[in-house]
Amino acid sequence: MRSVGTQIFYSRYIKTIIFTVGKRRVSEITGTDLRRWHKNWTAAHGERSAYACIQTFRSVISYGCELDDDCLKLAQVLERMEFKSPKPRKKRPTYDQIIAFREAAHEAGRPSLALAVTLQFDLGLRQKDVIGEWVKPSPDAREKIQGAITDGAWIWEWGLTWGQVDNAMVIRKPTSKSNGSETAEHDLKLYPDLINELASVPAERRVGPVILDEGSGKPWKKSHFSRTFRKIARKAGWPDDVWNMDSRAGAVSEAFEAGAQAEDVMKAASHTQLSTTMRYNRGKIVQTSRVAELRVVRRNKRTDEA
Repeated sequence: MRSVGTQIFYSRYIKTIIFTVGKRRVSEITGTDLRRWHKNWTAAHGERSAYACIQTFRSVISYGCELDDDCLKLAQVLERMEFKSPKPRKKRPTYDQIIAFREAAHEAGRPSLALAVTLQFDLGLRQKDVIGEWVKPSPDAREKIQGAITDGAWIWEWGLTWGQVDNAMVIRKPTSKSNGSETAEHDLKLYPDLINELASVPAERRVGPVILDEGSGKPWKKSHFSRTFRKIARKAGWPDDVWNMDSRAGAVSEAFEAGAQAEDVMKAASHTQLSTTMRYNRGKIVQTSRVAELRVVRRNKRTDEA
């Protein structure tokens, strides 16, 4: 079963497809049409959204292959077509930027954001695994859910709770990306900045969700969190092209820059494949410089021995 986030991702681009070309019959679509649509989507929505529309279109047609011969024929056309994929992101926040953000968040009366961003940067957690998300189950499913945090018909899930932090300050958090099959484990005592942020949370508040919106007293809604984050980030001097999601890449990059072993970084980021971890590594110049220094030291040593 796909996560809610994945469903939202696909529904967004399905709406774009329906709005622009939804009336075309599958049997009439050609490769030339697909190239034109991709070009138009790029002009209207940008390279990343255009590529996502094409990938979503592939998924829809692939699903239709079991139901319709025209989908099968179009799927064969799509297999032979290549579209330029968007360049991987290169941005990530530095430790100094994280410090500036924390200071700005506290000045703005938003300590929850200071803690949330520190959790993401120090532990490499995804935003959803820190603040959670609000979902709206069907009425039948809603009746079966007991003991959840609710807001009308909405249910909160996946966020970090105090119950996932034991008395030894070790966190064990099932990850949303793996649908709970993988667990992020970290000793919080090893992160002084994080311990300082946690220490500001009163003892009587250490139950239920860790991150709460100061205004509502409930877990943050994603859109409200994003808007508030950007306001504080701008005050802290963050460029607009450095996003909150880049905090995870900042964690991975800083680890590599510090000389951590690749396999250890992979475990810290709760990845199951090293190739995934390497996509988050955005500290190339520091790492290539360290390689250069090691090589020069080795060369000098050989010269001295000669």
